Amino acid sequence: MALWDKIKQRLGGAKPASAWAVRDIVAPSGPLLVAEQAFCQQYNELATEPAFELCLEQAEAGIRAAQYFTGLFFDSGNAGLQDFVRARDFYYRAALQDSPEAQYNLATLLMMGRGGDQDLAQAFAWYQCAAENGIAQAQFNCGSMLDEGYGVKAEPGQARHWYQAAARQGYPQACQNMAASCYEANEFTESYAWAMLAAAGKVDGADQLLSLLAEQLSREDINAAKQCGDEYFALYAPELRRQEGGVASFDPNATEVVNTTLL
Repeated sequence: MALWDKIKQRLGGAKPASAWAVRDIVAPSGPLLVAEQAFCQQYNELATEPAFELCLEQAEAGIRAAQYFTGLFFDSGNAGLQDFVRARDFYYRAALQDSPEAQYNLATLLMMGRGGDQDLAQAFAWYQCAAENGIAQAQFNCGSMLDEGYGVKAEPGQARHWYQAAARQGYPQACQNMAASCYEANEFTESYAWAMLAAAGKVDGADQLLSLLAEQLSREDINAAKQCGDEYFALYAPELRRQEGGVASFDPNATEVVNTTLL
């Protein structure tokens, strides 16, 4: 029997959640946590098809990591199994068990309208959960939605909070947005420092902002700003400094955030 036929036989019709609400989030503990750790060890040793079948079996048993990886299989289309409706369903199960990656990926499907209607309010709610769990992409997206009033009430102060959180994880676009925010607030030294990180990450506009600031700052202020930038590199983004020529641009709307610590 083909893998897709096995899946349909096991799952039956798709059963998407009706509201995707953020509610009663409880991380696994005790036996469920032990079972999750055992699943991750076994999963890492399997080829694609048996790994997916293991995911389905363990996801139905309530194992958070299996629910997340099952959602990832359906989201990414690995093994020719792309189904965004089922991806939402399994991400939602894992998200309710406090999987940050599932929370982020579910939010992105909701924002993009993949696997069902677009729901910006619930997308923001799940991005916020993932942001609070430390996912830099989610922190940046929360900042962007609050900055632009996209699906939520515009709150520039909260937007800056999330941009700063993502920037402090070395997320290049967030560094650029922090640089712009500081510039608008006449915080030129800090603006220059954040722009240094954004330029290392090859973010559009970062070099132009550095040039603009260089025209406005004294030599002494520029030296102080560069020292601040060096400190930010060391604290928040050493990988940008290590990689000659910067890094490739990040896509804040990308799904498939993978928790490699589970593997």
